[in-house]
Amino acid sequence: MENKKPVGSYILSILNSVLPPLFIIIIGGGLVLEDSDTGVKIGFLELYHSSVIGGLWLCCALSLAYYLGIRKNWLHPRWWTNLVIVILGFLMIPLVTLIVGSADVAPAAKYVSGKLSQTAKTETVQRWMSKAELKATKETGLVRGGRGGKHYATDSANKSATRARQRSALEQTPEVRATLEVPAGKFSKPSTVKPKYSMPGGGAERTARGKVPAKVIKVDGDK
Repeated sequence: MENKKPVGSYILSILNSVLPPLFIIIIGGGLVLEDSDTGVKIGFLELYHSSVIGGLWLCCALSLAYYLGIRKNWLHPRWWTNLVIVILGFLMIPLVTLIVGSADVAPAAKYVSGKLSQTAKTETVQRWMSKAELKATKETGLVRGGRGGKHYATDSANKSATRARQRSALEQTPEVRATLEVPAGKFSKPSTVKPKYSMPGGGAERTARGKVPAKVIKVDGDK
């Protein structure tokens, strides 16, 4: 006697690859998180976009595997197995976000930086420099004392001068770390520093050109 096909489980496995992700997208699309320090509001899907995409793929893969398992008679569905599949489908994206959400920190930082540039008149950047450059910056009120060429800065410079030289691929070890207040939008979005001067690079840098007004609001390492 031929076994009855578990049509309900087939339908469930197909719906389970569509409904949970759709539910998460609808709910997550309306969820807005606010940074307590800056006041910048960030959408859940914008903050955890990598995790959400990964969760979508895993949810679809789980449903497909369940469908094929039933189709090939590897699995014999029961009411509780169907329930487990549904629960996993709805929890997949939140679980992935919880486990690997830290991978979204860098994109989130760029997002916040962009938002600050759009909503604020000024922003702060940090730059390691010589004491002579610091003096020129204070006297002229301009980044690098108004010198021409490309200006380099970062949102958060390393506290160690030696480490900063390595990460920013500097020709010489700098003397002081200055926190500068500059007009918002003058510096580019963060990018990765390429190796140079036998230094590995790998840090984050932002660039600008021309005369960029700067106010020195804090100096570290000036002893």
